[in-house]
Parts: sequence; structure tokens; C-alpha cells
Amino acid sequence: KATDIYEKILGANHPDTAISYNNIGGVHRTQGNYDEAIKLYNKAYEIFKNSLGESHPNTLTIKENLEYINKEHNR
Repeated sequence: KATDIYEKILGANHPDTAISYNNIGGVHRTQGNYDEAIKLYNKAYEIFKNSLGESHPNTLTIKENLEYINKEHNR
């Protein structure tokens, strides 16, 4: 529900919305829902990359999350 509020008030491409996507992606990863987690991590990554740049710490964190889940998922 929080993500819906962020999307409505801040917009789907706002960095705070991306944080919510990342957090929910982490929940999905923990539950073993890798496809949904990857989808949300990718969404967050694109928002951070486009709004904050590729070298921003938030962008790099999401990139690491994606790399980790891809390794974990492809065991």
C-alpha cells in the first residue's frame, strides 16, 4: 500500500518510490519469489540510474541486489 501512495503522490519514477520497490523486492527475495523480486529490483535500478546516475550509492546498492539475486536464483 505504501508503494501505491508513493506512486500517486511522488510519481512512479521518483527515487523514494524506487526505495519502496527495492524494499518489497527484498521481501519477495526472502520468500523465494525470485521473478517478482528481480522485476522490482530492475524497476528500482532504472529509476535510480535515470534520476541519480549510475555511480550514486543508491543505484549501486540496487545493482548489487540484482547481482546477488541473479547468483542466488541461478544456483
